[in-house]
Amino acid sequence: MKKLFTAPMSQSAVPLSLILLLAGFLALSFGLPVIAPFSLAIAGFISLYILFGKKGISYTFSKPQKIVSTYFAGLIGAYIFAGVGILITKILLRSSPNSNPVADGMTLFGLLKTIPMLLG
Repeated sequence: MKKLFTAPMSQSAVPLSLILLLAGFLALSFGLPVIAPFSLAIAGFISLYILFGKKGISYTFSKPQKIVSTYFAGLIGAYIFAGVGILITKILLRSSPNSNPVADGMTLFGLLKTIPMLLG
């Protein structure tokens, strides 16, 4: 993935890529039959190919160097991001972020129990 940041990009393809991504997002938003669930992913792949070519796709989906540590770093980052979002919603907005009654009873210990479950 780091190689993608230094890879040469087609400057003239940027507007077309943005239009494709917008079309994919709109198809997802308005729920077009059959393609709605995949529209943004398909538009993203096509935009990536237009901007960087085959090398961009191979750089994006290359095998990570440190699989386990990268996974746990991403998992911890996701927990921190979600926790901050919940705190902002509860404290600053004085709202409940839980639309599910089961999620109302979620505790920190319950959240930590999911880490070994994800390894399975």
